[in-house]
Amino acid sequence: MKTALHTSASYEAYVAIGTVGLLVPLNTFFLGLGVIIDRESGAQRELLAAPVPRGLLVLGNLVVALAITALQIGTLIGFAVARRIHFDVHELRMLWFVGAALLLTVAMYGAAETLAARIPRQEEYVARIPAIAIAPWFFAGSLFPITAMPVGLIGSHASSR
Repeated sequence: MKTALHTSASYEAYVAIGTVGLLVPLNTFFLGLGVIIDRESGAQRELLAAPVPRGLLVLGNLVVALAITALQIGTLIGFAVARRIHFDVHELRMLWFVGAALLLTVAMYGAAETLAARIPRQEEYVARIPAIAIAPWFFAGSLFPITAMPVGLIGSHASSR
């Protein structure tokens, strides 16, 4: 499989890191669902009436999203290491990974907050999550390298042009 990946990394390491690309959007969008529930039956009305800047409500939710996502990524990597999956880790690569995961989490949570503000019901919100979070993960080559995908899908990918 290493020749198909064009890398020295094992397929298991490739999939474990690629799973982070699925974990972050799913986690943040399901945390966005909490915004809708909080708006309908939670404490959001009382918090909006409190003498607290409204932006702090979003920042507070973002801090929770960052903490939970970091915990889940750490758990994923921890279980991968426990399964004896080898990661070729260098300091600079680790910094890029942490930075990319942080920016992806902030961007996806921003999208989740925006979507939650525009969609009135939980059912409508949940119906949109697969198209927003799962489909891009598949087409990004996180499960299989783009070159290993079926020919019809390779032609539809932006990097193949």
